[in-house]
Amino acid sequence: MGDFVIRLWGLVSVAFLLPAIGGCSSSESKLVTVCEEVLKLRLLAPAGYKRVEIKESNEPLNRADYQRYLAGDEYGPLIQGARMKDFDQGRVKPLMFEVLITYDAPNAYGTP
Repeated sequence: MGDFVIRLWGLVSVAFLLPAIGGCSSSESKLVTVCEEVLKLRLLAPAGYKRVEIKESNEPLNRADYQRYLAGDEYGPLIQGARMKDFDQGRVKPLMFEVLITYDAPNAYGTP
C-alpha cells in the first residue's frame, strides 16, 4: 500500500486552478481528482491503481508559514510586503489544503 500526500497552499493560484478542472464527480472534490490524476501519471501501471482511502483537510496558515510561502513567490519584496500587510490586517486568510491518498498499485514485478 502506498501513501501519496500533496500539500497545496490555498491562495489565488488555487482559485484559478480549481474552476478550470472539469469532469469531476460531485461526490469528491476537484482537488482529489487532480491529485489522483497526478498520482496515476507517476505509477508504472496506472491501470492497476486502486483507491483505498482519501483524507482531505485544510487549515489556516499562520504568519510565519505565509511569509515562507511568499518568499518562494515570483514577486519582489514590495509585493510580498503588501501581501503581508493584507495578512496582518485580516484581509487575506490563506489556507493550506492537504490530500492524503492511500492506494494499491502494482510495482515493477506486478505485485500490489
